[in-house]
Amino acid sequence: MFDQRDLRPSHLLYVSDVVSNPQNHAEAQFQTLLESAPDAIVIADGNGRIVIVNHQAEILFGYQRDELLGQSVEILLPDQLHERHARYRHNYSIDPRTRPMGLGHTLIARHKSGTEFPTEVSLSPLETEQGLLVTSVIRDISERKGAEAALQRQTAFVQLLQEVAVTANQASGVEEALQQALNQICTHTGWPIGHVYLPDPQGTMLTPTRIWHLENPNRFMAFRKQSEALEFALGVGLIGRVLESKKPVWSGDAGADPAFLRAEVATKNGIHASFAFPVLVGDEVAAVLEFFSLEAAEPDAALLDVMTHVGTQLGRVVERTRSAEQLERRVERRTAHLNALLELSKELLPTRGLDTLLQRAMSNAMALVPEASCGAIYLYESSSNRLAPRASSGFSQLPATNVPATLGALGVAFTTRQAHVANTADEFVALTPEMSDEQRLQLLRALDLRTLPTGALAIPLVAHDQAVGVLLLLRKTGAGKFAAEARATLEGLANLAAAAILEERSARRAATLSNQLASLEEQQRALTERLSSAEAAILQAARLAAVGQLAASIAHEINNPLYAARNCLYLLENELADQRAGSDFLTIAREQLTRIAGIIQRMRDFYRPARGDLAPADINQLLEDTLALAGLNMRESSIEMIFTPDHTLPNVRCNADQLRQVFLNLVLNAIEAMPNGGTLTVRTVAGQNVALIEIQDTGVGIPDDIRVHLFEPFYTNKPNGTGLGLSISAHIVTQHSGQIEVESVEGQGSVFRVVLPYEP
Repeated sequence: MFDQRDLRPSHLLYVSDVVSNPQNHAEAQFQTLLESAPDAIVIADGNGRIVIVNHQAEILFGYQRDELLGQSVEILLPDQLHERHARYRHNYSIDPRTRPMGLGHTLIARHKSGTEFPTEVSLSPLETEQGLLVTSVIRDISERKGAEAALQRQTAFVQLLQEVAVTANQASGVEEALQQALNQICTHTGWPIGHVYLPDPQGTMLTPTRIWHLENPNRFMAFRKQSEALEFALGVGLIGRVLESKKPVWSGDAGADPAFLRAEVATKNGIHASFAFPVLVGDEVAAVLEFFSLEAAEPDAALLDVMTHVGTQLGRVVERTRSAEQLERRVERRTAHLNALLELSKELLPTRGLDTLLQRAMSNAMALVPEASCGAIYLYESSSNRLAPRASSGFSQLPATNVPATLGALGVAFTTRQAHVANTADEFVALTPEMSDEQRLQLLRALDLRTLPTGALAIPLVAHDQAVGVLLLLRKTGAGKFAAEARATLEGLANLAAAAILEERSARRAATLSNQLASLEEQQRALTERLSSAEAAILQAARLAAVGQLAASIAHEINNPLYAARNCLYLLENELADQRAGSDFLTIAREQLTRIAGIIQRMRDFYRPARGDLAPADINQLLEDTLALAGLNMRESSIEMIFTPDHTLPNVRCNADQLRQVFLNLVLNAIEAMPNGGTLTVRTVAGQNVALIEIQDTGVGIPDDIRVHLFEPFYTNKPNGTGLGLSISAHIVTQHSGQIEVESVEGQGSVFRVVLPYEP
């Protein structure tokens, strides 16, 4: 605020005048305003001596007014800030200026009791006859700072939870997840020690691990050694209490806690506050994490709440890891079993043909179960909902009767998809207690049996969650029970057989589909060829349609030179004696015939089928040929033609015949749009990479509802039109990697623009 200097009497006199002269109405108002202010107000002179304080200042700092008047403003600051503040106050007195509150400057103030608290201060200088006075408005911002700190802490907790969740889920195992959690918690809390305990198999003791976070390993070596030598039972020590309660536990000062078994070494290492929390999998404690601080601290409920969530996150990781390990062990056992099974069924897998496959599977099954007298494999037929015998062993011949898919041991195994064992005739009957005697007789006939078997083993053939049949083995008379090991092995064999059956069926379906696909591809090729031919025919038809549109004009164009040539030849015949006149007539006849040949050649160039290859072409020349071909049409319609070619236009790689068709179609459309005459303007422009061709008429224009459909096939508003001209033109331009667009205003005319790249 200000430098410490002697308080001048004149200032005290001024203050006395201000506060003790009730006759001065303005001064009374000032005093009332000062006391009614919600913030503390301290007014000091240029030497930093306090001359006025309001009641809020007394409340804020704990001093009586008399204790502050005449004192240096540094009395309101902590000792360590006095010197720096005095320098600031001195500089401020040299260049005093208003400093509003809320600029982000925080000043630590001190209460009379010595308590420090954050404040915001505004400064307002005032020059008086007695010298400089500076008004400081001081506001306690402890609550706001506390709220900000709480928010920052909460944000840090959320970030910690997110980091623990992410890293734990990415960890390769439980130990790595616990180690990363230790590191992250110690980093966020600033606590230098973290350690993990794991339960014994019975879950009644916690044993130490080598999973640690140590900020200074050498310093805490003794503490680590003692920790790794201790085990904790239920309720014993900090760790045992966590195991017993399954909740976080806090110790404000471990060294002074009689229940803390490592108190002596903790004190020697400067360790004080500690807490621990469980990692829970359901209701089971899967681990306990403990942490230590070098300072004593009261229990932090918010921190312990976050640790509870961290324990839950880690518990999920432990649970997933356990499940994965159990699955891995099951897979290992299953793999070992299948390897043994594969050794027994090497002949099964390379089998070609379903009947051979089933017979080999049946032979393997009989070889695995010496107690069996006979057996058969039945496959399910969905059309009849019955099980049909497809392979057998021990029967005089393959059973000839299909069995209902819900009947007897076969039906039970098939419908439940579970193996069923009957070790007596009564058990065989008990599998289907609802069967009548007639149905049992039907079953015996289907199985080619005269009496009930003394035992049976029915195993479903299941693959990809689909039952495809049943393997049935009947026990020999007097033989022992079916061994459990044989049943397990047969289940594996049945699964392999089912998979092979499905694979063989899939192969047959795949072959059928492949043949169908080949047939469809051949049909597609034929259709594509027909489509290409049809497209070429449409293009040629459109070209011939355009020629037909010119036919009358061209006939007139040809007729004139033919008439002239005929008259010349007639006159030549009559004037044969006059050699000079004959020569002139022959010249005229030759020129007119040449003119006819040119007209015919241009028509041939246009209506002949377009070549498919691309070659560089002069766009200006193509347009000149097109305009010459349509010249008579323009003259008959009183149309003025303006052609403005850009002679810098490079050649365009294109199909010249197709572009002639496009240009002629656009020119003829423009002529039709001007039945009463007008102006046809054609120009070319050389762009950076493209050629621009514009064909503009001053005709009737195109309505908007027609313009949007202009390039759609078979769309036309002409009585005799096909709707293909512009559609084909757009198709040709697109095939040249170009664009065609139109702008039109009804009553004013239209502009068609064609943009073609030099190299499509």
